[in-house]
Amino acid sequence: MKIVYVIDSLSGKGGAERIIINKMEYLVTHLGYEAAIITCYQDEETPNAYPISDKIPNTNTAIHTGCGLRDA
Repeated sequence: MKIVYVIDSLSGKGGAERIIINKMEYLVTHLGYEAAIITCYQDEETPNAYPISDKIPNTNTAIHTGCGLRDA
């Protein structure tokens, strides 16, 4: 199975970021899923708050509009 999560950013040290990363790690490692994360408000220079496995592609779009409810 393939899964893609879209989130505003993974740079914050909040619960949502931690849960998504942990869930993705579990799905890839234990269930053999293909998984990816797309962030909308994070650029390439901004580090993630928590480490992500190399098995999980993480695309930072830095588009700043069109995702979530935040205004540009």
